[in-house]
Amino acid sequence: MAEAFSRSGVLAVLVCALYLTDAGTDFGERDYRLVGDAFWEITEMLSSGFAFGLIGLELGVVLDDTGDGWP
Repeated sequence: MAEAFSRSGVLAVLVCALYLTDAGTDFGERDYRLVGDAFWEITEMLSSGFAFGLIGLELGVVLDDTGDGWP
């Protein structure tokens, strides 16, 4: 259902955050920090990789459009 609204990534992060918040009551504070830090590191890595991938896909179009005018 989330794909129909084009919000699947936002919903996935929200669900994971809610899970971590709920799971935090079962973990000790140190364990919760380890799980939370790992989750956000993975999320940051995936979003950065996605952004660089999109930039790479558009770079050829930009270079074709600029032609010989590229400095």
